[in-house]
Amino acid sequence: MENPDLQSVTPDELKIGMYVILPLSWHQHPFLKNHFLIQSAAEIDKIKELGTQGIQIDLSKSRLAEAPSVGELQASSAAEQQRAAQQVATADLITTIHDESLPPRNKSRLVRQHSITMMKNLLENPTAQNIREAQKGISEVVGLILTDDDTLHYLLDITSHDF
Repeated sequence: MENPDLQSVTPDELKIGMYVILPLSWHQHPFLKNHFLIQSAAEIDKIKELGTQGIQIDLSKSRLAEAPSVGELQASSAAEQQRAAQQVATADLITTIHDESLPPRNKSRLVRQHSITMMKNLLENPTAQNIREAQKGISEVVGLILTDDDTLHYLLDITSHDF
């Protein structure tokens, strides 16, 4: 039975947040695993350098964030607006986390602000969809903590006076 969550894409179609499954043996690429979540543009560049076509992505494991348009927000009900606000907050958080041009001090400040907004939206409207969005955001923050020592240092400074 074919998995509907699996899609084949070219390296040029890859985006941060896609869960890729490389069709290569472990020794033919620089990654720890053949399947992983793309966390940076540098990882996309490494995949492109491999020259491999027909890379599979698993949509069920991908964490792509798409912000709703202004028209969609105006047309939606109050509950839908709250859900959309949660998605925007999570998308803003994920965008900030993956913005390699931000200095660590600024990134940590923005991650804090977006995290507070995301959690406030979740507490105001704790729906299943909002919980899933918050889980995505929290997972991204954990990934940042595990991979970016400089930003982690500034986040720890923040927690010393604003836990």
